[in-house]
Amino acid sequence: MTGQLQKSFTVNFDGSLAYTHQVSWAVVSVTGSTAGSNYRYRRDVSGRLDDLSVGKSKYDQPHRIIATSSYRFPSFTDVSIIYTGNSGAPCMVRSSHSDPPCGHWMTTR
Repeated sequence: MTGQLQKSFTVNFDGSLAYTHQVSWAVVSVTGSTAGSNYRYRRDVSGRLDDLSVGKSKYDQPHRIIATSSYRFPSFTDVSIIYTGNSGAPCMVRSSHSDPPCGHWMTTR
């Protein structure tokens, strides 16, 4: 869900503010940039390997804000400022408490 406000304050100055809320679910959140590492580390499992139930994605970013502002000088030169903020990105921690065959990843917030 996204909401956005836009306003022109003068002929030369305008701005906008947008907020997005989302929830990402996935069966598999691959973590590697190559097929080999994605196969080696596979998916997080705490039960049967053929259980394809979804869980919260490792890349879930539930809150995002984008703010922009632009000013046009009389010489027709535009100056813009853009802010992008993401909140809620999960943190991945590699656990070395045990030695499972594919590694074990925990998601902490």
